[in-house]
Amino acid sequence: MLYFLLVISTLISSGKAVIFKKIGVESKYINQLLALNSLSFAVASITVFAISGFNFNSIIRISPYSAVMSAVLAFFVTITYLSQIKALSYGNTSATVLIYSCGFLIPIIFGTLVYNEKITFGDIFAVALLLISLFLIITPENNTAFSLKWLLFSGVSMAGSGCIAVLQKIHQHSQFANEFISLSVLEFIFAAVILTIITYIVPNPRKRLILSLKDVSAGALNGLFIGVLNLLNLTLAGKLPAMILFPIYNIGSIVLTGILCTLIYKEKNTKKEAIGFAIGCIAIIIIGIF
Repeated sequence: MLYFLLVISTLISSGKAVIFKKIGVESKYINQLLALNSLSFAVASITVFAISGFNFNSIIRISPYSAVMSAVLAFFVTITYLSQIKALSYGNTSATVLIYSCGFLIPIIFGTLVYNEKITFGDIFAVALLLISLFLIITPENNTAFSLKWLLFSGVSMAGSGCIAVLQKIHQHSQFANEFISLSVLEFIFAAVILTIITYIVPNPRKRLILSLKDVSAGALNGLFIGVLNLLNLTLAGKLPAMILFPIYNIGSIVLTGILCTLIYKEKNTKKEAIGFAIGCIAIIIIGIF
């Protein structure tokens, strides 16, 4: 059953990346992008709340510590997801997803320094491979256009994902670790509220916000994916060994996302990028094993 959930989680992660790219590419104005993400977070909060059995008492009785942590997480989640969407709209999907996945290095370093978690020679070697992988991916060939905006937004999304993992680790090491579901619900609610407020603060060239049924459907489906993925990863992280969960989830997401975007958006990778992806996948496998 756990391996089935792992496959579902990997598929949903890839689907989320494809929808992220769709929202980023088709959003003509920042207000539209903000509104769709606000909708996504609202649906994500409802999804997590529904799966948890609509437990109102757990939300009402959440500790001040978890409530504050959910607000901080909402800030980082908002910045991270918006950055990833913009990165996907500017550049290659597989490369963006790989860079985003490298955010796991931040909690590894944090865990080593703060919680004395073990780091092996294999981890250090894998990090070196990842750096080589990123170099191959982000340095353009002579005949290839390079987007500085893509690199900037990809870097922010990577840093944001790492900070989110660090905050989750801090919460799970606290005495309020059992409030994670309630924290997730509030986190998405706060994110939705933040984006809704910003949506109506930022000037809109169209004078009024226009969202098609197609846009709303994409935003709602994205929110469903985010909510389910949040709970699936929480469940799997506590029950599957890291050497199984980590490589399959990350590499599976990168490969599936690359295949889907090649079919849907007709993306093509250069030879140098393909080598970079291969080295990056090998690095992730090494970290998962050692």
